[in-house]
Amino acid sequence: MDCTSFTTEDQCFVKSNSAQATFLVSAHEPADAAEWIEHNWDGSVLASIRGSGCYGPLACMLSPQEPALALFGWNDPRITAMAQELAEVSGFPVMIRPPSDNPALSALIQHANGSDEGSPAPLGVDNGSSNSNNVSGDGRDASVGAGDNAGPNNSRSDSSDASGEANGGGDGGDGSGEPSVMDERPPPLHRTSLKLRIKLAHGVYNVAVVYAYKFIVDGDPETPIDHKDFSKPLSRPELISLVDFKIEARPREAQVDRSYASIGFVAHRGQSFADRQFLPRGFEQPEKTYTYGIYHGTQWGLKAAAGFSQGSPLGTVGLSYDENNNTTTQAADNKAMPKCLVKWEEGEEWGDEEDADESYSSYNISFQPREVCFSSTRNSEPLPLEVKVGMGVNFRSAPSGQPPLPPVSFVNRNQVLMWISDPSSKAQIRGILVLISSYLDDVHTTEKLQIFEQKEVEFDVTPQASSGGPYAHFHVENLG
Repeated sequence: MDCTSFTTEDQCFVKSNSAQATFLVSAHEPADAAEWIEHNWDGSVLASIRGSGCYGPLACMLSPQEPALALFGWNDPRITAMAQELAEVSGFPVMIRPPSDNPALSALIQHANGSDEGSPAPLGVDNGSSNSNNVSGDGRDASVGAGDNAGPNNSRSDSSDASGEANGGGDGGDGSGEPSVMDERPPPLHRTSLKLRIKLAHGVYNVAVVYAYKFIVDGDPETPIDHKDFSKPLSRPELISLVDFKIEARPREAQVDRSYASIGFVAHRGQSFADRQFLPRGFEQPEKTYTYGIYHGTQWGLKAAAGFSQGSPLGTVGLSYDENNNTTTQAADNKAMPKCLVKWEEGEEWGDEEDADESYSSYNISFQPREVCFSSTRNSEPLPLEVKVGMGVNFRSAPSGQPPLPPVSFVNRNQVLMWISDPSSKAQIRGILVLISSYLDDVHTTEKLQIFEQKEVEFDVTPQASSGGPYAHFHVENLG
């Protein structure tokens, strides 16, 4: 993963706006790539790809600025050669994705073919790095920066009661990744709910994007020493962010692919951060637990034979003995598999210079809904996209005359690829990219901030009539 994180230029832009919270969403569609597929669908290049058993190509977004084509097949020399030829002929970057990532295996293709079976469920994300006429290998290894420049917005504050705790794991676990905290006053719950109405030539698809945030400050991060268990950590984070993220849509209309995100703190004091910790909140992959056994067996045998030989009795007796020692090993997961595959790595950090007046620390995250096949006769269906993550930080000692903790802001960015049903096109499916950026100015606020908004995005899904740029943008602004 190599997500584009929050930069000093982004921070300067945000500081020019005096809102409590900033929220920006932009949607991007691959109109140029979809138009090329439509005009060349019956050509020799695309016909040979379909005849090879490889599915595609499908138009999608490699980055917010660059459309791409995606093939779904095994990454062998023959498929690679076809992808290279496709990239040269079309002029678009081409990705080779595993067959299991093919969105046509889901209810999307049934909807495009006229079937209306399917029930509402949530979504997910994906992206890749921009490189013109580049053929990437397994799409799972491609990564793209998450986020877009934040724009000015006003948030609504609500001091009324709001229920719900951002605790627990993705699989019903105990959320043991979260450190214990000591805070007499419960932190406020901040919510953001955005309803996207994706308007196509044949109808409107509704997609719901929901966030919930909590921030916990621990004034005494030191943990008591347990003389019976010295493996316990000596401290816990001083500041914790907890994030719940959910996307919902009808699976026959829109589904999510692998996505990328970044979460981070901006401290308004240079050289602020001493340590950071990622909190998976139950979304760790299961670990194997092994059970060993020893089998000891002993077997005795007795064989006797009797008869006559030349009028005289004749008898034989045989005795056998066998001893076996065998070992057995059984492996089992120590917990249920999480709803989404979540991976993380250390993100960008800046502000360690002596003259810096702000500093930043973050984590990069990728997540993808798992798929479950209910029977051998039924296509696999993606599980709802619902991710819970968190981040904790510890601060350096404050300079003389300054408070122990500096003012802190929070940044969350998501870069989501959705596959949408497109019955008006020959490919029947296309990918769109949705960028979501959130910025909370003060994590110490005691107000419950809430943003509820509905926006309509109109895509030109008739490629033959495509005109203008390949992207559709909208911004959520002035939510006061």
